[in-house]
Amino acid sequence: MQNLHLTHTAIHNGASVELSGSLTSIDAIDLKSELHKYINKRQKLIVDITGITDIDLTGLNALMFTKIKCSIKYSEMVLVAGSKHPIMKLLRLTRSEGTFSFQKPVLV
Repeated sequence: MQNLHLTHTAIHNGASVELSGSLTSIDAIDLKSELHKYINKRQKLIVDITGITDIDLTGLNALMFTKIKCSIKYSEMVLVAGSKHPIMKLLRLTRSEGTFSFQKPVLV
């Protein structure tokens, strides 16, 4: 993943993954195979995308694919993003607003 960076942290009930950079084209395709490694049965996957600067349909597809994989394993996926994040406009344009559970970022 050339323009996308991933940091993984184990948490007591699953995993937390922080993404930063650009979630577009080839990097998004690579992310599909990378994120599924952190999905465990009946666990929680928190994907923090506050560091994502831009996202296209391929990036949105990678996140949707991950959400489906979580559902198959009876797991929960939560995205961390603010209301002004670029994904929000993309979700509105594709009429996919209710697809993800969101958590607001913690400001430090």
